[in-house]
Amino acid sequence: MRLQSAFLLGSSIFSVALGKDAGPCCKTCEAGKEKYYSVPSQKDPNPQCGETCITPSRYAFWKVFEPKLLKGDCASHGFTKYVSTETDGVWPLANTNDRYVHSGSTAQKDLCPEKLQAVYADMHDGDKKEVTIEGTTITIKPSGNKQTWVVRSELDRKSCSASIDFNVPGKPGPPPVNLTATFWYSVSEKGMKTEFEFTDPSGTLAAKSYPLNRWVELSGKEGKGWPCQKSLRAVYADMHDGDKKEIIIDGTELTIKPSGNNQTWVVKSHVDSKTCSAIINFNVPGKPGPPPVNLTASLLYTFSTAKKTEFEFTDPSGTLAAADFPLNHWVEISKAGMELVI
Repeated sequence: MRLQSAFLLGSSIFSVALGKDAGPCCKTCEAGKEKYYSVPSQKDPNPQCGETCITPSRYAFWKVFEPKLLKGDCASHGFTKYVSTETDGVWPLANTNDRYVHSGSTAQKDLCPEKLQAVYADMHDGDKKEVTIEGTTITIKPSGNKQTWVVRSELDRKSCSASIDFNVPGKPGPPPVNLTATFWYSVSEKGMKTEFEFTDPSGTLAAKSYPLNRWVELSGKEGKGWPCQKSLRAVYADMHDGDKKEIIIDGTELTIKPSGNNQTWVVKSHVDSKTCSAIINFNVPGKPGPPPVNLTASLLYTFSTAKKTEFEFTDPSGTLAAADFPLNHWVEISKAGMELVI
């Protein structure tokens, strides 16, 4: 079911469709699974019901991110017109489900939030920005300081992105070119939040698809139980340092190395599979400018029109910032392979 929080259905939360089947998947549930349904809002012009089969023991897990998920079927609530069967959802969590509407209705998909207002931590600048979306208008303002500049742009709802010209009165140090801001969702053991990724479509500052910066929402939807990686090897763009790092996960062992330069330092740690995080001590031989305290690195799965992993770094000691404040994000730019265990 697309996602309203974890599932779909005509909500403002973006979903990534992964495929369609030829007919209903969930008329009858296989042994060990039961039927569940979700109707995000009966007030929508064409409300849509999603019906799926899930293991009852996983119900509480999905319920955290889809408060309207209930045991039962769509037909019992007047949704009798079959629309489609699709497999979609928050990568790496996907769900095959049947879509139903009331007789005479037509299904609608909303790929981008109609409204949004949130404050974001800027991983590159180290300050905060407020972002507002109203239909096809996106507005960006400073937050938590005395600056008064304002940026407005047109939002392409199909890609959920906008061309941003930061060269406005009062904005210190604007980029020399317009950047593309793309709306993303990220999910982790802690829950779900939104992010904006900035790239340079002109290729002046970096390759056109290379992530130059991420803004990370400072509030989000709490939850528990997102899966962790058993095996992962990928290269990440470091939003704060501006270089690249390689991360390897093998079981509960985590290794971090520099990538794309002549440095040879190595950091090793252990992954807590319950939180999908690790305590990182960057104070190792050869590592320039290590943080003065150990940081927590947490794995995030992020999705927009694409999907990739991230690592978020926080300071559990509260020395550099509040313990849950994102100090840095590393964004996946290439992947050697990984195995997901849910």
